[in-house]
Amino acid sequence: MVDDIKKKLVRALQEHETKAKKPRKTQKAASSKTSQAITGDNNLQTAGDVIGTTKERRFRSSQNKTTTQRIRGSGNVQVGGDLNLNTVKTNLNILPPPESIGADSLLKQRIMGLFDKIGQEREKRFGKTAYSVMYGKFKRDFKIPKEQKYTIIWTWPKECAPAIIEYLEEKYAGTIRGRIENASKKPGYTHTLPHLVRMEKELWSQLGHEWNSPEVKNFLKTYYGVSSHRDLTYLQQWQIVCHLEGLVKRIYNEA
Repeated sequence: MVDDIKKKLVRALQEHETKAKKPRKTQKAASSKTSQAITGDNNLQTAGDVIGTTKERRFRSSQNKTTTQRIRGSGNVQVGGDLNLNTVKTNLNILPPPESIGADSLLKQRIMGLFDKIGQEREKRFGKTAYSVMYGKFKRDFKIPKEQKYTIIWTWPKECAPAIIEYLEEKYAGTIRGRIENASKKPGYTHTLPHLVRMEKELWSQLGHEWNSPEVKNFLKTYYGVSSHRDLTYLQQWQIVCHLEGLVKRIYNEA
């Protein structure tokens, strides 16, 4: 009795091992059938599996799809299955229209030069934000919408240029450097004492010195016998400004 039970157990184990050794049958991939027919001239026909990335085609091939399409006529496009189009971003350079400010290179250069002159002078006083503030003020004064850049003026008619140039020239004339240049064009022109002091500070800064630096104090002591600007007369203050303007002009001419 015991021997019979042992024999049955041995046979059961042998049958189990035999089944485990047999290779599993691979599952057949689902078929994807596309049936298309097209009649006519100048037509374009493509199957869906051709379009798209490799990963997308593999995914679609694993699906069980059957597509049947028929089309008649000319100049048609027929696509079977899924269509995948990838958008490519490109930067387009749009030329300014004819007879606009941007179409005139010299006129555009004149306006850009004025922007740069104003920006450089403002940057000396207000730092890196000078340019953005300047452009923002320009846009508000000329009623340019917030969502547009100031460069929209390059598309404006050339007849708008004189108004822009006049505006920018007035802004530059309001800078310290602009006031100095305007004053130097008027022989015998004198300023109020506070304005002369501001001019002197600006001129010293262009020469690389602070207004209250040891170099400036030594200048006052050597040429005027005083240790402070408070001890200068109006005439002496004016003479210092004239002297410094001459130095700055010579440096610019030699550069």
